[in-house]
Parts: sequence; C-alpha cells; structure tokens
Amino acid sequence: MLEKTFRYTVDKPDDSPPPPNGSDPHRVPVSGRLQVNQGQALRVAALHGLGIIMQPAILLAADVQAGRLVQLFPEHELSSRPMSVRYLPDRYRSAKLRSFVDFLV
Repeated sequence: MLEKTFRYTVDKPDDSPPPPNGSDPHRVPVSGRLQVNQGQALRVAALHGLGIIMQPAILLAADVQAGRLVQLFPEHELSSRPMSVRYLPDRYRSAKLRSFVDFLV
C-alpha cells in the first residue's frame, strides 16, 4: 500500500488509480493521511515532499520542467478520467464561456 499519497476527499475510500492504458489491470490500494478537495493544495504538498500526486499533466508541467517535481513511471500512461462542464442555460452565451468550452472539447 502506498503510504505517502494524497487524495481528493471526493474520491471513494476504496478508489485507486486506473490501470495504465494497454496494460493488464492491476490495482494498487491507496491511502494517505492528507485528504483535501482542492488540487492546488495537493500540488503544494507534493512540492514540499509530502508524497506523490496524480494530477493532469498540464497542471504540473511547469513544476516538472523546472525540476520541482519528477514524473514517476513516464512509460505508463494512465487512463483518462471523465470531466464535466456545467453552466447555467442562457439564450446568450458569452464569448468567454464559448471559448472555454471550445478549448475543453
């Protein structure tokens, strides 16, 4: 079991990272003492050497390039996780909202 990991508190307690793409599923039980529901707090904890973190590469790219964080197992690509965008229905969607949704898609 990985002892020095961080978890989002919205994760189920028995949740573990998805298996790498193209590999046999192998689950690793994950637990940790730090539980937060904010990605920036997880990043700061990892930067202070408190454990490992699993976040989208784009959110950690600058830290990896600067040598502040190290990517573990770069030969394994993790399965993607779903993402939803919610906004209030309106007859007129602002240019910012349209641009943001287009960027995500």
